[in-house]
Amino acid sequence: MDSTGNSSAKEDSRSGLKSKAKEYSAQKKKLELVNLALTPALLVFILLTPLTHLFKAWSSEIVANPYGVLAFYFLFLSLFHFLIDFPLSYYSGFILEHRYGLSNHSLASWMGDMAKRALLSFGFSLLLILALYGLIWHWPHQWWIWAWAGYAFVSFVMGKIFPVLIVPLFYKYSPVADEGLKDRIFALAKKYGMPLKNIYSLNLSRTTKKANAAFMGMGKTKRVVLSDTLIENFTGDEIEVVVAHELGHFKHRDIWKILSFGLIVSLAGFYLLFRTLTPLAYRLGLEGPGDIAALPLIFLIFVLFFLALAPLQNGFSRWMERLADLFALEAYPNREAFISCMEKLGTVNLADPDPHPLYEWFFYDHPSIPKRVAMARQWKKAVLLIVVSFLALSPAQAAESDTSEEVVEKRAKTELLSYFLKDPKQAAIPMTVLSIQSTNEGASYFQKQQYDLARKSFEEAIRQDAKNAIAYELLGDIDYMEQKLGAAKSNWEIAYSLQPRESLTQKIEKVRKEAPVEKKLSTYREQHFIIKYHNENVKMEGFELRELLLKTYNTISKDFAYYFNHQVIVLLYDEAEFRKISNAPHWAAGLYDGKVRMPVSTKGFKKMELEALTTHEVTHAFVGAMSLNQAPAWINEGLAEYEENKVKKNDLAIFKAALRIKSLIPVAQMMSEASSAGIRDTNTVHLFYQQSFQIVSYMIDRYRMFRVKELLQEFGKGKNSDEALRAVLHISPERLEKEWLATLSK
Repeated sequence: MDSTGNSSAKEDSRSGLKSKAKEYSAQKKKLELVNLALTPALLVFILLTPLTHLFKAWSSEIVANPYGVLAFYFLFLSLFHFLIDFPLSYYSGFILEHRYGLSNHSLASWMGDMAKRALLSFGFSLLLILALYGLIWHWPHQWWIWAWAGYAFVSFVMGKIFPVLIVPLFYKYSPVADEGLKDRIFALAKKYGMPLKNIYSLNLSRTTKKANAAFMGMGKTKRVVLSDTLIENFTGDEIEVVVAHELGHFKHRDIWKILSFGLIVSLAGFYLLFRTLTPLAYRLGLEGPGDIAALPLIFLIFVLFFLALAPLQNGFSRWMERLADLFALEAYPNREAFISCMEKLGTVNLADPDPHPLYEWFFYDHPSIPKRVAMARQWKKAVLLIVVSFLALSPAQAAESDTSEEVVEKRAKTELLSYFLKDPKQAAIPMTVLSIQSTNEGASYFQKQQYDLARKSFEEAIRQDAKNAIAYELLGDIDYMEQKLGAAKSNWEIAYSLQPRESLTQKIEKVRKEAPVEKKLSTYREQHFIIKYHNENVKMEGFELRELLLKTYNTISKDFAYYFNHQVIVLLYDEAEFRKISNAPHWAAGLYDGKVRMPVSTKGFKKMELEALTTHEVTHAFVGAMSLNQAPAWINEGLAEYEENKVKKNDLAIFKAALRIKSLIPVAQMMSEASSAGIRDTNTVHLFYQQSFQIVSYMIDRYRMFRVKELLQEFGKGKNSDEALRAVLHISPERLEKEWLATLSK
């Protein structure tokens, strides 16, 4: 099918989903309006007919104690409401949800959940009603104050116990299994000071196909909960947007705001009940506020009061949600991920794509999906205006607001530019403010290997300032990493013409050397790799390298609990090409310099050797991704040797000889980048590799892989080996060496 056909098909699909969402929303609206009117209408009917007196009479015949009479009265009232409301609940909660493909409930499971909800609601409400009438009977003039105080206490307790006692009655918690996703969420939470101990997955798919997330609990019960439907159907970036939104609720203390708002509103509600209950009860022929038959009147006053306040309550909720969205965009400024997340939520949940403003004003406790998407599209413009305003401050004004976290953060972003220039004196290069901001944003994405987002930022920076040499250079770096050598050379040459530097000369010369060789190579793309190889190299197919790479990726990603967010380039040369392009020493069997480069000879290359080599170099790609390419050589090579050893046992002859004659390399020296980079002797290089393998193997056995992974993350923050070891393992290199050597002596 041609591109026009594809576009038309996608448009038809979007149109069909939008139509389905409109139909579903229209049905739900009708049912909500009916339900809105049903409860007050039933209460009025009970009060204006003999039913309320009949329920009281039946209860009095069963038991004489006034609290017992009240309990049975509430039972009759609840059964009556349940029988009237059940058809509506069944149609709305079961029939309609199945009709639009949103429910996973069987009839039995739906009925079971409904019975549990009804029993919980009845039991909890009965306790509150008994307490309320006890107060009315014993403190006829102050009961409303005590009732409000009791309500405040119960609200606080429910906030704490809801996630640990109520939710598990319907769903099961389980820790999020994706370690990579957990690491991203923990890093985000740590950045903003949220004491998060675990992230939970909730088996929402037991009942529905809808996706959701929540920040629940207070104190020790505080937790971030992601539905399994969210984890299964959304990307890591989209889930991180959702978590950032929930983190916004934590940072803004929204749970306490909701509690405070509820207490203020409930105080007004109890006072209104106190002022109106007595006169209305007498007008209806009841015996007063303490008459058990007045219970429907109490419910009616509360229902009408909260119905009148619904626009205010929902407006308050929308305000908090909007601030949480803005926080998410600041904390995780991937506007595209935010927009795709919102659109996907709208699709999965069949949200109304165009709600009526009046209906949204009255019923919606979140901004509608279209408004949230529109806000995200405008957000970047708003942020840039803020940055312009900030950078326009005089030095004196900036100094005055030095303690502002926002100012410090934006200043840091601006100063990052000097890092990429390599020369602080050139940081004053004439670029526009907006171009600097876009460059810094792109550099952040580039470090995280999020090349698509980085490219968009650099292209935006160039549109804002056509003389932005740094943006051209980094755009060329992305092209190079994506194997677009012609585009890389072009962008580097433009950068050189704007700002000549030796590093650019080296890059241009390198790509000139590689381009003729790689033009001869064929390309095969798969999910995680872009493989380039010689057609005549039949050994590639013989060794099933594609399947081997996939196997290697799956093994290493499982060990590290980490998954790439980009494709890794794998270049397969013959021996001469490899030596010419890589400038690697004669003993090097492969190379990873942002791309995996291997000399795959068509003669005498055993399958195990190829698998071992592939494992070694692909491990470097993982280590580079997890440490933002800042891992020192000892852990980088140690991990690569550790993974390779699972395929082919390492030759440790040099290490064993050095151990016997006590000539191992001191660990502190190994961990010094300057010392390790200066090693030229072949035997010493092999000892360095084998000793690194032994140390890393010891660390994995002693501290487990997740601690080693934390070390890589610390290196990614710019820490050296000593700082990273102290931060994660709480030991020095010398202490690590002593403990490691003790195991060798045994």
